[in-house]
Amino acid sequence: MDHQICMAPGTVFNVHPYRVPEARKQAIIAEVQRIKSLGVIEETYSPRFSPIVMVPKPDGSLWFCNDFRSLSAISKVDAYPMLRADELIEHLDVVLRPCQSFAATYLDDIVVHSQVCNKLLCHIHQVLEVLRRAGLTANLTKCHLAQNKAHYLGYTIGWGLVKPQLKKNCSSAGLAPAHNQNSRQNGRKRQLEKISWG
Repeated sequence: MDHQICMAPGTVFNVHPYRVPEARKQAIIAEVQRIKSLGVIEETYSPRFSPIVMVPKPDGSLWFCNDFRSLSAISKVDAYPMLRADELIEHLDVVLRPCQSFAATYLDDIVVHSQVCNKLLCHIHQVLEVLRRAGLTANLTKCHLAQNKAHYLGYTIGWGLVKPQLKKNCSSAGLAPAHNQNSRQNGRKRQLEKISWG
C-alpha cells in the first residue's frame, strides 16, 4: 500500500528525538525490529524526522507512537470521505444483534454475560464467531474471561451490584453535581441504558 503526504515543495521539518528513559529503550528497539520484520516499515534516510513516543497502556505495556504534529502542521489537507465513528459503532451493534440477549456493546467494548459457566462459554463462542464472520477480531490482551465482577463504563459490576469505580470518579470530580434525585437517576439511566442483563 502506498501513501502520499502532500507538502509545499522544499518544505523540510526536523524535530529532534525526545529523551527516552533507559527502561523504555529496549521496548523501542524491539518494536522497531518487530514491525520492520513484518514489512510495515523499511529503513530510509530523510531530512524529515518525527520523534517516537512510548505511551503507557492501562495494562502496563507500552504503545509505540510517532509524534506527527510538526508534519501535520505543514501538510496540505487531502480531503477524502471517512466513515463516521457513530456509524462504525452502530455497525458493531448490528453485527452482534444475533447475540443481544447475552451480549452488550458500548463503543468497541463488548460484554458477554451469563448465569451459568457452560452457557457463558457457548455465548463467548457465538460472539467470537459473529465477529469472525464480520471480519472483526478481539484483542486477547484486553479480554477478561469468566469474571465474577467486571469494570465497565466506569463501574464495577458483579454479584448483583453496580458500584462506581473510584479512579473514574476522581477524574470526573470537576463535573457539576446533580441538583435533584431525578437528574441523578436520569444520568445513571443514560450511562447504563445500553446494558441488558438477561
